[in-house]
Amino acid sequence: MPLLKETNIRPDDQIVDLIKGVVTNAEVEWAPMKYEGFYPENGFGISELRVKHIPSYGNAYWGSSHFWSESITASNTFEPWINGTMTNMAYVLVEGLFNREPVPKVYEVAPKARGNDLPTVNIEQMYTLDVARIWLEKPFAVAPNNDLQIQNKADNTGIERIGLLGHCIAKRAYLIIR
Repeated sequence: MPLLKETNIRPDDQIVDLIKGVVTNAEVEWAPMKYEGFYPENGFGISELRVKHIPSYGNAYWGSSHFWSESITASNTFEPWINGTMTNMAYVLVEGLFNREPVPKVYEVAPKARGNDLPTVNIEQMYTLDVARIWLEKPFAVAPNNDLQIQNKADNTGIERIGLLGHCIAKRAYLIIR
């Protein structure tokens, strides 16, 4: 899951292929529902990934916090940031990360999806860009009822406004969650 050599370039072809593959899988999984793109009326659709689509610690869904963040309690140690099982109503597509901190602390990310460890990624280079975001060379999807775990390593403690970039392909009822 390496970063693109030029982190300001999106892997659009890989993202489109991932979306097509997930839609094909979902049409089988959720038959007879059909894919309806953005703003589905009866079937399932797609939206930008929101914090409400991702389980945080122990399957809790971020409570009253409707923004991406992490509370870092120890420095230079991997700590759980996201750790839970996806709902049976959604696929999550993880395509990259962003960080809104003026002085960022997180420098490595270690994801695990569907029970498989993915390569640990050093994200420090994204802080050299005008917009602190990175795209994964190989975006990945997490299917319904599957686990998603991401641990972050930071050089200091505190709150970090870090989040995921991606899409959510889900049943209408899940996409309109507030």
